[in-house]
Amino acid sequence: MATEMLEETKQTSAARLRNQNRAGALLKFEDRRTYLILERPRHGLLRVSMKSIAVPDKSPYVLKEPLAFKVVEEQNRVLIQPIGLHDRQELFAEGEDLSKAWEDFGRRFDRWVQRNWRVPPHARTAKNARVIRILDHLVDWERYKLDNPLVQPMWGRILGRSADGGLRAFWIFGPDQARNQEATLAKGNVPPALREMRVGQWFYGTARCFPGRVEWIEVPRPVPDPEDEKARAELLESLPVVFANEPGCWPLRPK
Repeated sequence: MATEMLEETKQTSAARLRNQNRAGALLKFEDRRTYLILERPRHGLLRVSMKSIAVPDKSPYVLKEPLAFKVVEEQNRVLIQPIGLHDRQELFAEGEDLSKAWEDFGRRFDRWVQRNWRVPPHARTAKNARVIRILDHLVDWERYKLDNPLVQPMWGRILGRSADGGLRAFWIFGPDQARNQEATLAKGNVPPALREMRVGQWFYGTARCFPGRVEWIEVPRPVPDPEDEKARAELLESLPVVFANEPGCWPLRPK
């Protein structure tokens, strides 16, 4: 009897150590990738809550409230499955270790979004509509839009330059939702092409405008005065006809 109790104690201690190691791996993973809240490990099963979903090479999907997951460590793989979602099988992820499994889940979740959220309203099925309702409940789309701004036109006229290197312009379309108004582009957001243009020159380019930062897609180039009807017609004719895949996105030029 004593031998059996001793063996049971050893097994319990070993299981507790494995759980602690798993907890340590999760907490280490939290520092690198995303926010994880560890709940009590039980019978080799970890229950985890995530505040955001990391996607390799993309911005994360910030959630309105934590999403619970079941994490199971097997001999040669780690399995991850969200709790409480009807599409659990589609979002069932795995990897050779915990980090790979979370990356797999991030890609699967992003594909889930693409297959449903990105479908135009007129082409949506009942399944698309159901998933969209789930995503509306889960994802903080306002935060997502800030983190993933659409490509927009940057069309304006140079009015002057500030002492700190900024560029003052009248914008037909500009940063921070500037429309038909004057606004200053901070020095760090002024590309060399704009620095070389004279005061009074009209220009056109495209960019993604983040809070406090402009990521230029098309380098601004000189364009004619839009008040010149012939020049305006030529400019509009030159605008791209190939559209980006984001809904409402300003079209990019074909390469």
